Parts: sequence; structure tokens; C-alpha cells
Amino acid sequence: MGSLSKKNTKSGFSAQEQVLFDRAISFIDTPRRHWPIVRKLYRWVLSFGGGRHHYMAHYNLARNLHEHGKYEEAVEYYRLAIELKPDYCHAYNNLGVVLCLMGQYEESEAAYRQALEIENYFNPHNNLGDLYLRLGRLEEAEAEVLIALEIKPDSVGALHTCTRVLVEMGRLAEAEERFRQCLTLDSNDIVVLEDLSEFLKHQHREEEAEKLRSKARKLKEVQKWKCDGLQEWRDRSEAYSQRNRGKKKHVS
Repeated sequence: MGSLSKKNTKSGFSAQEQVLFDRAISFIDTPRRHWPIVRKLYRWVLSFGGGRHHYMAHYNLARNLHEHGKYEEAVEYYRLAIELKPDYCHAYNNLGVVLCLMGQYEESEAAYRQALEIENYFNPHNNLGDLYLRLGRLEEAEAEVLIALEIKPDSVGALHTCTRVLVEMGRLAEAEERFRQCLTLDSNDIVVLEDLSEFLKHQHREEEAEKLRSKARKLKEVQKWKCDGLQEWRDRSEAYSQRNRGKKKHVS
């Protein structure tokens, strides 16, 4: 999936539009609880109309809606971005992702293919591999994932997709080799650990499977503790801010 666009837009927006767009961009790396603010800022930018670079505001708003599960509206804004910039490959790729999530597989495939017509890069190939796996088109899935891995050999996501394809094809020795490659790149990937554990369980290698399950459980506990701790800190900070909002500062 493509990232939010941070391209400079000075020549395309009015001064007021540029301020709003830059403010929205400044929120990109902040916690997702701030993203409703981002959505509002992009809607304000688009309410002005005009500006030849507004395709980026459409695209970034679509990404925001996409991340929050508002798929139908995300599709609308990806399509608007494409209307304004027909060679925007990332908009086609992300449109394909959303359409796939909505179960519109033929349209999803067409969007990925259109992205690749514009630029031959990793994401559409990897996403096509996942799509073809969903559809049971295993040879095509393998072909696309292998292209993705040629472009980005250290992608755990693509390697993991490859393992799933190989398992479905019954090529178990190759699948295990790919699983091990995933863990060489990231030994703490919980999804890979759980899937490999299940794979080994089906091979009646219960002791090995349990070791991986145990590691995955511990990693989940640590992850949950970190998330809970961060959320508690946010809640306390918000409560403090609410209590002190509007209070006059003492001046000596």
C-alpha cells in the first residue's frame, strides 16, 4: 500500500489551501486518534476547488478513509485523484487494495494491472499475489510474488505470501524454507511465528510448534503491555489537559 503524499505543492494551491494542506501533512506521523483532524483539513482544502495539485488532497483523504475502514468513500476519493492525475500509479494500487477488501476482485485486479502499466514496482505485484491466492489461482500468485521478491528480496510480507502459496500447492519443503527466511529477516514477526507453528503442527512436529507458539504469546503480551501503557499515558495526559484548560496561570 502506498504512503501519504508529502510532495511540495507550492505552485498548485492558494496560500490558504497550502497552509491547510501542510497542516494535514504535519499530522501524518502522529497517533491515529488525530486522523479525524487530518480528514477535516483535507475536506477543507477540497472545499476551495481549483488547484492542479488537488489530486494529492484527494489521495491523502482516501488513504485516511481507507485506514479507518470507510472503503466505499475511499474508493470515491481514489477515483477522483485518478481523474485529476491519470498516471498516479499509487492511487491505482491503493484503489486495488480497497476493492479487494470489498470483495470486488475483478476490479481490484484491473486496478493493480493499471498501476503496473504506469510503473513496474513492488506493491502491485505483491498485492496481485495476495489477490490470486484468495482466488485459488496459485500459479499466477506464485509468479507475481516472485516478481515482487526480485524487486524487494527482504520483504517479509512477500515471503510470507509466498509460504502461503507454497503450502496451498503442497510444496511443503519449499514453504518451510520460505518460513525460515521470514524469521531470519524478522525473528519476532508474530504472524509468521503463529503460521509456522500451525504448519509444523500439521507436520506432527508438536515440540517445535509449541516453542514458536510460546514465543508468539510472549511477544503478544509485551505488545499489549506497551499499547496499554501508552494508552494509559495518553488518557492521563488528556485528563490533565481537560482539568487545566482555561485556568489562569499564576503570575508572580
